[in-house]
Amino acid sequence: MSFKEFKGDGNRNLEITVVHIDVTYNFEGDTFIYRDRGPDHLYFNQDGDLILTITGRPGGVFDGVEAVALSGHAVVNLTTGDVELHGSVSPNADDQGCAALAS
Repeated sequence: MSFKEFKGDGNRNLEITVVHIDVTYNFEGDTFIYRDRGPDHLYFNQDGDLILTITGRPGGVFDGVEAVALSGHAVVNLTTGDVELHGSVSPNADDQGCAALAS
């Protein structure tokens, strides 16, 4: 994981974090690897709200849906709590790993 902080007066960008995570599941000699890649961007929007965008395959809780993985882009307004999802939602990494290794 790496990140870049933005400094300076009038800059609405605060930080970009690049995520690179591999989760490896093993069962009876079989292996499944879940890969989470992509940038997270923290900035202020035109209304002054703090916004987090997550791009890639993040897992977690979005908009009241627990234990899902998003393939795409999530926009989270940290000021209001509003969440927009752009992409496809699938089972979380644990569920995907168990399903892949169960066959």
